[in-house]
Amino acid sequence: MGRVPEIGSGSGINFPLYRNVEQVDAIEPDKEMQKNAKQRLEAAAVPIHCHEMRAEQLDFPDTSFDTVVSTFVFCTIPDPEKSLKKIRWVGKPGTVYLFFEHVKMEQPMLAKAQDLLTPFWKRICAVAT
Repeated sequence: MGRVPEIGSGSGINFPLYRNVEQVDAIEPDKEMQKNAKQRLEAAAVPIHCHEMRAEQLDFPDTSFDTVVSTFVFCTIPDPEKSLKKIRWVGKPGTVYLFFEHVKMEQPMLAKAQDLLTPFWKRICAVAT
């Protein structure tokens, strides 16, 4: 998986899940959430570097990352389209984008993309009832 930015790393809930990566760059604009992540960061099996920044303002050179992770974040990002463009720029050719969201986007183009992906999600994701 190489070098990985986790967009909106929050309290670091995903930190224990990282294996076989060179480094995780935890992107989190909220200082309190970064404080909450400290214990998980220290216990992580891979190097994790925290960055206080927003997804729209990623300050990394183009083509820096091999995989991009984002879980339950885009509902809190003020400009998701700008963020997605910036995320795309920092990904290398062939980057794997691992996004998991729980709300439908308000932006028409992104909402349409979610609608198109829904049948595939239903096939590959199990729903517990």
